[in-house]
Amino acid sequence: MLINWNGRIVSPQELSLGNNRAFQYADGFFEVLIVKEKKILAWELHLNRMNEIAQLLQISIKLVDWESEVLKLADSHQAFRFKLQIWRSDGGLVSPESNEPQWLITGRPYTPAPSVKSKVTYFTDYRLHRTPVSPYKTNQFLPYVLAGLFKKNGGYEDVILLDTNGNVAEASLGNIFWIKDDQVYTPSLDCGCIKGVMRAQLIALFSEFTKVQEGRYAPSFLEQADLIGCSNVSGITVFTQLNHLHFSATHPLLLKVQSKLPILS
Repeated sequence: MLINWNGRIVSPQELSLGNNRAFQYADGFFEVLIVKEKKILAWELHLNRMNEIAQLLQISIKLVDWESEVLKLADSHQAFRFKLQIWRSDGGLVSPESNEPQWLITGRPYTPAPSVKSKVTYFTDYRLHRTPVSPYKTNQFLPYVLAGLFKKNGGYEDVILLDTNGNVAEASLGNIFWIKDDQVYTPSLDCGCIKGVMRAQLIALFSEFTKVQEGRYAPSFLEQADLIGCSNVSGITVFTQLNHLHFSATHPLLLKVQSKLPILS
């Protein structure tokens, strides 16, 4: 194999990415985990999602104790945010030769999600759609990269992605939900959004107090909300302004749910 790496001719031994299937074919997935007091928050939900996408991709992950591998890096006195990346072992071109996993775990101190964002708009250059792998965090993350570039270049704090039918799908950094007339709404997975772990927790917690409706919703319905929120493993962020429209920064239902979330307690 001949390799030119940033203008320098190197051997395959010098460049470990040469046959890396995550790099060559985006043949893998990842999870973002929060560890607090040597415990992975919502670990069962993360593990279930990992097993689902690994089964779809036919990557064998059952023989690794992933919880132990992550906790090897954890500090009992500090909360950490870890990224667990799993990809198929080297070999083959498009068709792989192995289903065995390789992985990388990186971590940094946990930073809570900002409580409020006030400069939010829609990102319409790329539309999401439902596929067998769309609910998962695969290595093909370009829609969110493009949304991030649009957000950065426009000076926005976040952007909302739509699906191919023009319905609200999710925000660039997490799942979206909103409260209207004391009911909670969130896009269904049919809109192409990620099957978020925090999303699942919020649906369960909100359901203790009110009705939660998952479905396909036009931006005009979202814009009638009393409160708009975005969730990911780092917490909940409230959007107080979407384009020229203003929304509440708090709601009694949200306060009840926030008091029950381990990451916020």
